[in-house]
Amino acid sequence: KLSTHTKLTFRPTPGINIRYSLMYDRSLDKNYSHSYKYNPDGIPKQYSWSLNNIFDFTHQISASTFYTFKFSYYKNDFKSYLYEDWNDPRYLPNILSNTPGNEFYGGGMDRGHAYRKFQTTIGRFDITSQLNRTHLVKAGMEFKHHNLFYHAYSVDIRDTYDWIPTIHDLSSTSHDRYQRYPIEFAAYVQ
Repeated sequence: KLSTHTKLTFRPTPGINIRYSLMYDRSLDKNYSHSYKYNPDGIPKQYSWSLNNIFDFTHQISASTFYTFKFSYYKNDFKSYLYEDWNDPRYLPNILSNTPGNEFYGGGMDRGHAYRKFQTTIGRFDITSQLNRTHLVKAGMEFKHHNLFYHAYSVDIRDTYDWIPTIHDLSSTSHDRYQRYPIEFAAYVQ
């Protein structure tokens, strides 16, 4: 696992603060599955990395009022598979992963592939003013745009397909894929 965090701060004038943060994370993991207790090599590895950029601009207009503009961009990429190529000859037939009842897998492997990617862009503006000793007023708005991608399937190897690795079409329960672009907006006054 590798994680880094960098932060830069710049104050060009006494009332202005500019900050930039960069966070990066990369990992290679493997989940535990009790079914594969005696066959741990049949469990897929999980590869992931993420990157987060944050820009923050704060301007103090007066002794009692300031505003902040924030912008961030977050990206995450996740992959899970035993072998990167779904057509890899090391994949074993489905029949080797069949066990009756509550038994451990003595052979076979998880032939699933999963890919997830998402990106989030956020823009935010806030203004705060201390009107007097007891009254503080805040207002702001935030906009978020997401890009979500998911693709998962299982490699099917059986006699029905002449032992040729097969990925079923999207109408199958063993194959799922989607991409969405949700947008969020919020505003407040308090």
